[in-house]
Amino acid sequence: MNYSASTPRASTYRPFHWEIEFPEVWFDDSGNRLSTAGFTAIIGNPPYYLMQGRPEQDLVRRLYPEMYSGSDDILYYFVLLATRILSQGSVAGIILSRYWTESLGSANIRTELARTCDVQLFVDFRNFQPFGSSVSVLSCIPVFRKVKANTVARVIRFEDFFRGDESEAAFQLGAPEPFTIDAPQAVSYFDKAQKHFGAAPWFISPDPIDRLLEKIEKNTARLGDITSQTQGIKTGLNSAFIVSYSFAEEAKLEKEILLKLAKGKDLFPFVLADVEQYLIYCHSEMDIDDYPNVKKHLARYRKELEARAECNQDLYPWWRLQRPRDPKIILAQKVLTPLYATYNRFALSTEPPYAVGVTDSIAFVVKKDSAVTELFVAAILNSVVGQFFHKRRAKLKRASYYEYIVDALDRFPVPVVPKTDRVEIEGLVRRILACKRGTEKQRKALDDLNEGVFDLYKFNRKEREVISVLANSMGAEDAAD
Repeated sequence: MNYSASTPRASTYRPFHWEIEFPEVWFDDSGNRLSTAGFTAIIGNPPYYLMQGRPEQDLVRRLYPEMYSGSDDILYYFVLLATRILSQGSVAGIILSRYWTESLGSANIRTELARTCDVQLFVDFRNFQPFGSSVSVLSCIPVFRKVKANTVARVIRFEDFFRGDESEAAFQLGAPEPFTIDAPQAVSYFDKAQKHFGAAPWFISPDPIDRLLEKIEKNTARLGDITSQTQGIKTGLNSAFIVSYSFAEEAKLEKEILLKLAKGKDLFPFVLADVEQYLIYCHSEMDIDDYPNVKKHLARYRKELEARAECNQDLYPWWRLQRPRDPKIILAQKVLTPLYATYNRFALSTEPPYAVGVTDSIAFVVKKDSAVTELFVAAILNSVVGQFFHKRRAKLKRASYYEYIVDALDRFPVPVVPKTDRVEIEGLVRRILACKRGTEKQRKALDDLNEGVFDLYKFNRKEREVISVLANSMGAEDAAD
């Protein structure tokens, strides 16, 4: 059939029908469907890009409603296609962007793959980029068989401290060593049960590492249960709401609503970098007329402020921040972290004027009914143990960055320990804060803190060594630089 002649729509979309193009794969000479219909092997490298705003988005919404979420990558539908055109018992191997394996928003494709197939081999390149750094894509290779036999999958994992080039990666991929807990390698293989390749994010580690993670999770409270969290403020017009210290003094802006502005780049373990800007915190629970100098300053930008999204529909007053977040969090002592970072960088803001971040940061406060404090929570999060746990349970981004979004932090386990242990850990944090950054005295305080956190979990010496290697403890070292 000449599709171009039959309909302009067909000409535009150029449809491809697998059964018509390859009839011998699905039908016998009499036209009867084969019991082995489908391909016996598929090798692929499909495109990967978000479909939001693209014409194909509406097409997949109508064709695959069970898969569609509104923020899908085109690769989902190539994986789905592979599961449908494979014959029963046959195998596909596809190199893909790896983010779908850990993203909370990619549960649909993981569910569909787990419903019909067993993963036989999973190569996780993690920070190593097989297409080269100029392409900037983190990749993985799932090899899956169209069968549900609950087989064991072989995993080849590149750790974050792998520093080899393409030839070294190819060598390691061809002859990986088995994982050993006594000396974790940069590249190793291990086996995992199919239950680890289901709808939940695929945070895949060797069983001995999973046991360490389980030990960390025992006798703990979830961070999301003992804290209130929020993303940083969105002003809608930074030039109006962000001012220098000197300007605030000259304009005599009311100090009650001036907060230190700490952007993601200013946040480090326990401490803030020196900052020289304020954010004017105008929220719905205040009366702007109580702050005449601030109102006078903002009035200079009134036309631009009124043009902001939602303000132009009278959904909030012209002088308010676009997203002021919860004042109970913003106007309190808190812990702040960048939204994305290569290591755990949980900074403390414990004295007014409190620090506040913009949209590249997360802030949280400890709930009043909790037995812990911001100092204790920051100690756990910034420790080698905290870094090890987060890197094994958070989504990896490009260039060795990890996500520190609210959903990821909610699940972080904070140990429930006697008050005497908490007080001891808080004292170690105060020692760190009293030291000048980069000094030997501060390094010693950081080492003592890490040992103190290890003690809380009752890790033995060998477990501490393994956790330190796999945590890639640049976080603690950088805090002292």
